[in-house]
Amino acid sequence: MQSKKRIPNEILASMRALEDRCPVILVPTMGYTTPTDVFRDTGFSMVIWINCSMRAAVAGMREVARRIYKSGIYKKGSLLGVETTLPPVDAFLVVDPTLVHDRIEPGSLDQLGSTTVSPKATARQSRRFLTGEYG
Repeated sequence: MQSKKRIPNEILASMRALEDRCPVILVPTMGYTTPTDVFRDTGFSMVIWINCSMRAAVAGMREVARRIYKSGIYKKGSLLGVETTLPPVDAFLVVDPTLVHDRIEPGSLDQLGSTTVSPKATARQSRRFLTGEYG
């Protein structure tokens, strides 16, 4: 679930309407002023703080670009001076658990089994539920 509104009323109402019928992952975009207890107490299965993380990544990229430009090392034929200060390339391929506020107990996802509903059917069901057409 995602909302661009600064106040959580919309997502909280949606969570109440779901009545704990399914796990819900929240990806807050603008809700950074909302106390995290509100999300926790509402019962979201997981909160992913990707907005803050991505903005921090942009700041880091700008800093590295400034270092490359200001030092002039790009003119010297090698970025070794910068490269040695950066995480390894494969670091971004690993999901860092610190990016996720996780309420799902380890191993509990194994109990869910696999879905027999296609992604299109899931989208249709979600749309019907959110528009009030859900039986």
